[in-house]
Amino acid sequence: MSGNEMTNDELPEGWINCHLGDAIGYMRNGMVAKQTKDGAGLPISRIETIAAGTIDPNRIGFSNDVSAKNAETYRLKSDDILFSHINSPSHLGKTAIYEGYPETLYHGMNLLMLQAREGLATPRFLEASLRFLRVSGTFSLVAQHAVNQASINQKKLSELQIPLAPLAEQKRIADKLEAVLGRVDACRARLDRVPALLKRFRQSVLAAATSGKLTEEWRMTNGVNDGWEKVPLEDTIDGIEQGWSPKCENEPSTDPADWAVIKTTAIQEMAFLDYENKRLPKHLKPRPNLEIQPGDILITRAGPRVRAAVTCMVDSVRPRLIVCDKVYRFRARKGKTTPNYLNVFLNSPLIVQELDEMKTGISDSGVNLTQSKFRALQIPLPPLAEQQEIVRRVEALFAFADRIEARLATAQKTVERLTPATLAKAFRGELVPQDPNDEPARVLLEQLKTIESAPSSKAKRRQTTCP
Repeated sequence: MSGNEMTNDELPEGWINCHLGDAIGYMRNGMVAKQTKDGAGLPISRIETIAAGTIDPNRIGFSNDVSAKNAETYRLKSDDILFSHINSPSHLGKTAIYEGYPETLYHGMNLLMLQAREGLATPRFLEASLRFLRVSGTFSLVAQHAVNQASINQKKLSELQIPLAPLAEQKRIADKLEAVLGRVDACRARLDRVPALLKRFRQSVLAAATSGKLTEEWRMTNGVNDGWEKVPLEDTIDGIEQGWSPKCENEPSTDPADWAVIKTTAIQEMAFLDYENKRLPKHLKPRPNLEIQPGDILITRAGPRVRAAVTCMVDSVRPRLIVCDKVYRFRARKGKTTPNYLNVFLNSPLIVQELDEMKTGISDSGVNLTQSKFRALQIPLPPLAEQQEIVRRVEALFAFADRIEARLATAQKTVERLTPATLAKAFRGELVPQDPNDEPARVLLEQLKTIESAPSSKAKRRQTTCP
């Protein structure tokens, strides 16, 4: 088990190492059936149907290309286990137990269907064994790898070893895993909701900044009665220019001595990523007048709708980076405003919405933000002292959100380690107490092999071989 194997002497009392194939009573490939695009036909499973160990009824496929014989042969039964044996390396070996919901479901392509061998393994213990093999990296080691895809065949799968507990203990282990991993999944789900909450928090901070609510108390405390004026953007900046997009090398420059041209992906909402660049070929003469400087404000002027009109301020930057052609670069006019303040307002929800309405183009895959419309954008402009206070408060609240984000990342890493650790504990026999009265797994396995060695049983076994 990818370095997690234990010898029979190391296993708990009553346990035994066995081949996975010994614990599988039946295994088969899914049927090949062309899926419909309109949701008509018989419901069939597909790789996307497996979600977090369960069947997702909202992600099943449908097919009219299913014969009556196939429908009977491939209809899933309760406790059947679906196993993703062809997938991307990170998703290879995903499993789900069919528990009768949706009421009718047929076994589709790229998924193996497994049944636990009655009298030797329970369905939930077998499914947990498969999950443990996956998280311990065993499937990746034995799989065949192609471009962006990995696969594991039935023979290799059957030859893998698992520790097998007594039947009664298997049920106790499965019950405990369901309880513990259920709590882990619930914790993961709660943590997964936090990024959206933080995004809404940041948006509400920016909205309060642009409406004046963020500094309402500050104005009262400091006796500031000056009103806000609305002015065109062009009155708050010194010039606006777009960059240069020569044919660059298809690799970034990591050496500050090299000249390079930024990609539009260097510009994120309120963040500048200077490593998102392409090296300028040596035979091309650089344009130093387009070199990015601290304090520059950059906004994408063209691209897909979601990537056009994205704004950031350059707080710090490595030398010899040039603005690309799909970006506007401008600077705040001294005495009128600051780059930090413009950065706040150009990223605020109302202004972002206005910028979106300014975009022109035939389709959302390619739009433009024209200079004339952008220059005319109306900017709410409070006195300089209040601008500085707005920026200070926004930065303080964003720093608070950043700290929560860092703690979230730590918590998520901890939670992601819980499932492998819990499964490892289960298959070391440490999750639930052993009962000396349980019939040992070795006895069960030997009894089944004796029964199946009889001529009549061999014939029956051949009839249930996977298609």
